Amino acid sequence: MSDYSSDDFEGFYLDDSSDNDFIDKIQNGYDDRYDNEENTDANGDTKLYRWGIDITQFEKEIANYTSHISKKEEFRLYRSPKVRELRKQMDRVYTRSTILFSLDIEAWEKDINRITEIGISIYDPRRQEVSLTPYIKTIHIRIAEHKHLRNGKYVPDHAEDFIGEDSIVLLEKKAIALLRRLINHFFCPFYSSRCILVGHDLRGDLQWLNKLGIEIRHDALQLDTQAVFAYTHGQNGASLSNALRAIKQPYALLHNAGNDAYYTLLLAFRLCDPNVRLLTKFDEKAVGRPLLPTVHAIFHHLTWSG
Repeated sequence: MSDYSSDDFEGFYLDDSSDNDFIDKIQNGYDDRYDNEENTDANGDTKLYRWGIDITQFEKEIANYTSHISKKEEFRLYRSPKVRELRKQMDRVYTRSTILFSLDIEAWEKDINRITEIGISIYDPRRQEVSLTPYIKTIHIRIAEHKHLRNGKYVPDHAEDFIGEDSIVLLEKKAIALLRRLINHFFCPFYSSRCILVGHDLRGDLQWLNKLGIEIRHDALQLDTQAVFAYTHGQNGASLSNALRAIKQPYALLHNAGNDAYYTLLLAFRLCDPNVRLLTKFDEKAVGRPLLPTVHAIFHHLTWSG
């Protein structure tokens, strides 16, 4: 874990006069300063995309799969209007045409007004459209003033168990400023590539952003993995761990904001991939015990609805 004073981030994360070094680094090296509608460089003759991607191949796969699962009784979405919503999200994610910005915010279980962690995970498909293992940049921020506040009664205490690179410790003011800067950057209406906000139970994350004074465009694209999961498996028991387990995605050390943001992004990939859904038999009706809500899911619902 890296402990930084507020001075360490002046001119690096937050100074508007800088070259946005940090933001540049999290975009997998892609430089969009010379981008245009033809995706050519400044000379107009070199493709910025490393491989030419025929987006129609993905669109056909999506159309064929969603049509298939809506016409046969053995599938959960048989004659369901939710097929249309699923296809919309698949079109955004599976076509590799959208940046995914996954967010998770953790609070102290004894006082949810005190933020303890912020997790951000970003997938930028440009120059890795056909990558077998795409590069994902994940950031885990711990709030300096609240490091001593530990969970453990209602949810596991995994604040120190980030599976990525070093966690960053920031004063709450600086952490909020960094999050605001990233959101303003990726969701700017003039940004060269569209971006979608991803979360599991996104309503709670949006409420947090509003509470922190961070504005996000009202027309920003959104993908709530809990809602997409519920299309087929229902809202009851639609926790992150249950969803990951149902679609056969291994995971570890949830309830760490960085890990949760990362695994939520992986869940979005799998939910929006017709091949994964087919191979895991995710859409087939199953006979067995229903999914049950986790203690954390119940606690999370009560805190936001109470």
